Amino acid sequence: MGAGVLKNNINQFTIDWRRRAEGFDMGQSHYHPYYEIYYLCSGKCRMFIHDTIYYAEPGDMFLIPPSRLHRAFYSTAGGASRYNICFVPEYSFAFAEHNPNGLTEIFLQPKLWIHPGRRQELERLLRGMEQEVLRPEPYSALQAQSLLLQLLILIWRLRHQEQPPDETLVQPDAAIQEAVHYIQRCHRETVTLKSAAGIAHMSPAYFSKKFKDVTGFGFKEYLTNVRIQDSENLLLSTALPVTEIALACGFSDGNYFGDAFKKVKGISPNQFRKQQE
Repeated sequence: MGAGVLKNNINQFTIDWRRRAEGFDMGQSHYHPYYEIYYLCSGKCRMFIHDTIYYAEPGDMFLIPPSRLHRAFYSTAGGASRYNICFVPEYSFAFAEHNPNGLTEIFLQPKLWIHPGRRQELERLLRGMEQEVLRPEPYSALQAQSLLLQLLILIWRLRHQEQPPDETLVQPDAAIQEAVHYIQRCHRETVTLKSAAGIAHMSPAYFSKKFKDVTGFGFKEYLTNVRIQDSENLLLSTALPVTEIALACGFSDGNYFGDAFKKVKGISPNQFRKQQE
């Protein structure tokens, strides 16, 4: 498995409640081919999703679509607890059938604040799904799927309610986020550690350490992953030769791109393209 990428898939649906100890680290930023719903029950954490840093408190929910880089960091004294739901698009077919754009609308913005008055209703659905998975009985799978659909409907409705503004990032988190945005914007060009550190107004050495602390990625690792995700889109949507795609996405040559792609994805660019045909 390549650094920074979670390549495993799930069958259809999972739900998991866990308590995280103070200082717990996921160990890798990752992305995966299924939807993820994260709900913080207690404690605090910091989330890095795609190119943005979020501070999370109890009642905050994060909605992560497929192929979106993310990582959670826990620093609260006493730890934290959370629910995590993962499902493939086909598992929610009834929701998508009623509203083809429903999942897109729900997962458009990562963070969702749940009003205290609605948390009891939401947590009842989460506990219900968990019980159906932990103590399966006849029709448990169907009931769990039904509860997920109710949760998605509730989230869709909450999406259309007023949300409080995000908390202002502290320095140097905000400076690192600016550098991340720079990498996202300019990854097809020549991006160096020095140029990214300049955006953050840090020395390259300090920036490199802080970037890893905040995002979970080394600078070069993150830049490579952004370029590879860009290349995936071109491999699937165009007939361009692999070498042209490599250069278009900011890689110096086709051989380096092929090695980096295989390290992250486990297969070559050509194999990836053929698998999706």
